[in-house]
Amino acid sequence: MKIISILSLLSVFSFASSALGFEVLSVGDGDTITVKQDTQKIIIRLACIDAPESSQPGGTASTNRLKQLLPVGTVIQVNKVDSDKYGRTVAIVNKGNLNINLTLVQEGQAVVYKEFLSKCPDGQKYLELEKKAKERKIGFWAVKDLIMPWEWRSGIRPVRVVPIPVEDLNPAPRNPNLPSCTNGGDCNCSDFKTQAQAQRVLDTFPNDPHGLDRDNNGVACESLP
Repeated sequence: MKIISILSLLSVFSFASSALGFEVLSVGDGDTITVKQDTQKIIIRLACIDAPESSQPGGTASTNRLKQLLPVGTVIQVNKVDSDKYGRTVAIVNKGNLNINLTLVQEGQAVVYKEFLSKCPDGQKYLELEKKAKERKIGFWAVKDLIMPWEWRSGIRPVRVVPIPVEDLNPAPRNPNLPSCTNGGDCNCSDFKTQAQAQRVLDTFPNDPHGLDRDNNGVACESLP
């Protein structure tokens, strides 16, 4: 039992003592990085925050911003707060005096993961910075029809409103013998040689959009022969 306890302590001490010596190998998305500790590769899930998925609006921008903050080769401090169900280390990441987790929330590139916020130090600070980013509509908060990352992962997508076509009150004439003025133009009695021609237009457009039946008696251009 003593040996097991000592080994456990050594393991914890190893992680804590090497907290200043993690080297960034890659950025997976807006809240996941892979780092190296000596010869061991470790996947870090940034604590307290949730970034938009790579496949959703805002995801690419969030990932690119994290790559800017943590270029490959950057040496960071990792303060573990938990492990997730995928075996990843959930941690606060600092580059010098810069808290990367807080920075992403402040810039609107990630939202606060309220479900797990109780395990995070400075939880209130995260909420305050998120509120300001949301009010300014920056980063992810500028996305139209915004869906939270955890909702996106559950399959929720924006509802697309399909416009219902409005019935044309003046449908295009089906009679090919009608004059060209009926094709989007305006017909006058002077466009016709006979009253019969004008009457065909009136019969085709009974609501008389061309004003051929001035006295509303059902007869078009009565002055024509």
